[in-house]
Amino acid sequence: FSSCFSAVSSYWTNVDYMIANLEVTLGGEGTYSGYPTFSSPDSIVTALKDAGVDCLLTANNHSYDSGESGMIRTLQVVEENGLDHLGTRQSTDESYVLIKEINDITFGMVCYTYDTRNSATDQKSLNGITMTDTAEDLVNSFCYSDLESLYASVSDDLAQMESAGCDVTMVFLHWGNEYQESPNEYQTTIAQELSNLGVDVIVGGHPHVVQEFTTLTGTNGNETLVLYSTGNALSNQRRNLMTAENRGYTEDGLTIQFTYMKFNNGKVKLKEVYILPTWVELTGGQYTIVPLDPSVDSSSWSTTQVSEAIASYNRTMGRLGEVYPSVRLELENAAVPESIS
Repeated sequence: FSSCFSAVSSYWTNVDYMIANLEVTLGGEGTYSGYPTFSSPDSIVTALKDAGVDCLLTANNHSYDSGESGMIRTLQVVEENGLDHLGTRQSTDESYVLIKEINDITFGMVCYTYDTRNSATDQKSLNGITMTDTAEDLVNSFCYSDLESLYASVSDDLAQMESAGCDVTMVFLHWGNEYQESPNEYQTTIAQELSNLGVDVIVGGHPHVVQEFTTLTGTNGNETLVLYSTGNALSNQRRNLMTAENRGYTEDGLTIQFTYMKFNNGKVKLKEVYILPTWVELTGGQYTIVPLDPSVDSSSWSTTQVSEAIASYNRTMGRLGEVYPSVRLELENAAVPESIS
């Protein structure tokens, strides 16, 4: 998998802490499978580490595709490679909350995925696969029909983060409707409630297309940064394979970078928010994540299909909405061009 990340790795290794969503299981040799139940070779984790990834989100609708043993084995491989993980665990003795000190700034992070229960009283299931009694306590999931339990759980997470002295709180959510261009009502409702609870940053995934970036104001006057969906980083969902309604947006993704600074008085302030659009190129059977860096001429992008990459960049920037450039201006960063030709 190393070649898949070769063009983007210089960007990923240039940050202090890089997080990616691992939407496959690592069931072991002899179990490899594609849609609808994913089991990947272990080498994908090694390649991600070499490309600069420090932490993997392991709570998503495919976490249980290889059963309980595969879910646990996935974490073992991640840990053997020296990476952190968020969203699933090997035992109930482990906390779902990750506390990480990075350059003297303490971050509190937690990851949730929606599950496929019809009711909170049902046995927990993921991707329509019913989980065992022991396994359902090893994945941090929520049920759309019982959002109050989600809010109570996040409130407990925030209390744990506060007691640990966290400066920044982040929640990663696997939510929404696949291929839908805009966040649904569940996403916007959940995001506002988490803002009311005091969450600083919300980053979402699952729709396989980029959704808008925005800011929300909580009931205490706090500001929450929200990216509803990061799109696809690495995927084989090409335009010619998708339905007409999906418009090829499944080839588009992004990396969002948050930069914080700490003052002598101990206060922490957001310094910059930067989004790097990416595009999945397919050439000769090889999938490559192409970084679409607006600071360099598009003719120098790591692709021979420049026009396709430009179209992807413009789709992503158009999808993000007006808030992203305005936030950058508020932080006194140069605004990125809305389109590239």
